[in-house]
Amino acid sequence: MEYQISYLVLVSSLLLTALTACWWALNKIYKLTLPMTQFGFRGKLVYIDDNKHPVLLSHKYKLSSKPDFIFKTSLFRHTLVEHKSRYKGHYPSDDKQMYASAITAREQGYPVSSGYLVTKSELYPVKLSYSSATLYRKIKNEVAYINMIRQGKKPKCRKSAKCLVCFRRENCEINQG
Repeated sequence: MEYQISYLVLVSSLLLTALTACWWALNKIYKLTLPMTQFGFRGKLVYIDDNKHPVLLSHKYKLSSKPDFIFKTSLFRHTLVEHKSRYKGHYPSDDKQMYASAITAREQGYPVSSGYLVTKSELYPVKLSYSSATLYRKIKNEVAYINMIRQGKKPKCRKSAKCLVCFRRENCEINQG
């Protein structure tokens, strides 16, 4: 009896190893069939911010987003791309925007695990492989702040270095007085 159980464990282990190797090879072949994107990686465009694609919603986290691009980059992975018109620079707010987009994309069936922030001269990788719950924890304070503003409440003044260069600083309803 022990001999049969050991034999079954060995056969199961070999079968699992073979299936893993087949999946890995199939995924590698699939990646090679994908076209090269304008951003320098292989992927098939599956979502673009246009009038044909809807706003992505997360009912669980009460978020909405409209990422610039989502590419299918392997059999079960997608890559999010946010394109900025500035020449260069990567800001924390860019990451937070991408975290919200990754959460909403996942809830809509796009298993996003990586991302790129693209400026006119630079390509910045953004790690999106964390769980949606972890990504949300990174943005929950900003979400609460935005929701407060949407409800017509005036949040406490948050004057920062960003306020000094904001084009709305002269007419800001939040940071008056």
